[in-house]
Amino acid sequence: MTAEGTPYLGQIPAQFPVKEVDGKEVIRSGESFYKISNADLMRPFFMSIVSNSDHWMFISSNGSLSAGRKNNNYALGLGIGALYCYEKKKE
Repeated sequence: MTAEGTPYLGQIPAQFPVKEVDGKEVIRSGESFYKISNADLMRPFFMSIVSNSDHWMFISSNGSLSAGRKNNNYALGLGIGALYCYEKKKE
């Protein structure tokens, strides 16, 4: 690194691209999707999604998901590297 603060790789100045979070609509196989580029740069967030039937879902931007129907006895939870299935206990 020089006195000015520019990092070097050998004799060549290192260049680091500036990454920004960007969102846009993309079409894949005739279907429309929303793509978020560089999502890893976003602050963590949590979403709660419900439907007009008995389905629900909680999603975390850092990789966790919980979904189900009716109540927590019929829930499916996904975390980083683990799968948890909850079924109604037999009495």
